[in-house]
Amino acid sequence: MERDSHANPYSPPGSDVNAGLFSASSDVELAERGTRLIAVTLDGLLACIPFLPMLGVGIYFLSAMDLHSFANGGSGNPDLAGMDDPQMLALIGISTGVGMLGMLGLFIYQWVLISRTGQSLGKKWTGIRIELVDGNRIGFASGVVLRNWVPKLMGVLPYLGFLFQLADILFIFRQDRRCIHDHIAGTRVVRHKR
Repeated sequence: MERDSHANPYSPPGSDVNAGLFSASSDVELAERGTRLIAVTLDGLLACIPFLPMLGVGIYFLSAMDLHSFANGGSGNPDLAGMDDPQMLALIGISTGVGMLGMLGLFIYQWVLISRTGQSLGKKWTGIRIELVDGNRIGFASGVVLRNWVPKLMGVLPYLGFLFQLADILFIFRQDRRCIHDHIAGTRVVRHKR
């Protein structure tokens, strides 16, 4: 084993656990932490769009409850106002169904994009992509199942899920900028060269 002549002889021994994982021939640039935050925020905002019809119905329903309560001189139970109206119940059911179907459609579209290009819409708009640590393209198993579904399942565990999600976020501040979900899937996020 060769020793570096400039190394501190009193420093503790160490090893590069990521040695050999990154392809030496490619000159990839890791995605900035802020860019990754913007991408995940954009994806989160997109996931809210299908629920806008539900929000509109909710606002209409609340205003109808207030008007009903006002018309009765503030008497009666305003929480139940309009709940016996079949049209209101149908409107709530339809808007909920549209919101759920829209969200499912958006998620499926995002998963297909990630599987094919390594980019969600947010990542595409910010110019970054996901790839395997050896530089190869990701597939459905590594890009969606291991990187997305497994961490979300772990995140719903009582108490431990919160700790896992917190640790997952904090891992991005390491030198390799890989979160725990990146380690689970064997991925990294890099700048996308166009």
